[in-house]
Amino acid sequence: MDQESAALGLLHTARRFVELRHTWVAHVEAVLGWSLYAYWIHPGEGRRRRTFPRAVGWTLRFHGLECDLAHDDGRFMRVDFGPNDHPGTFSYYGLSLFLESSWRDHDPLRDWLRKHEYESGAIHRLGDLHYARGWVEPSDVELDRRNQEGVPDDRPHDDPMARMLAGRPSLSAKGLAVLEASGLYDLPSRPLTGA
Repeated sequence: MDQESAALGLLHTARRFVELRHTWVAHVEAVLGWSLYAYWIHPGEGRRRRTFPRAVGWTLRFHGLECDLAHDDGRFMRVDFGPNDHPGTFSYYGLSLFLESSWRDHDPLRDWLRKHEYESGAIHRLGDLHYARGWVEPSDVELDRRNQEGVPDDRPHDDPMARMLAGRPSLSAKGLAVLEASGLYDLPSRPLTGA
């Protein structure tokens, strides 16, 4: 695998990650009866809870501006929260953790990243390449632009953390078009419940 193949493979992994994130988070929230994002980001009733009901095989760990979801069977996902609970937000570190979890025994992208990560910070270089090609963009493009320019955010919204989370990456329309044309391999998904 060369860097170009790795860049496309990681873009594909980001798409699959976003799809699974939606499914996993919806499942865990349905069992818990509350929103992960609202609990952690917004103050209020949910934030006062000190114990987390264990959702069928899942362990939740909130920290920073993210929540780690770990399943007893080895699946792992870091949910990097985005502004206004943007459903497509991810981080490249979160993608690396996702790839390292037990999706399949042999993954060419995971193997390539393991080989190159320590010497070069490969996953972040691939992320820079994604941005340069327009395959990913900030999860709130306008607010991120305002942040970069030091312009106050005068748009009305109810998310007090939006400004801080605006620059987190999400797939762009151009990135999705590249994926549609690529025909890359797919990561298998496993049922959310059951052995």
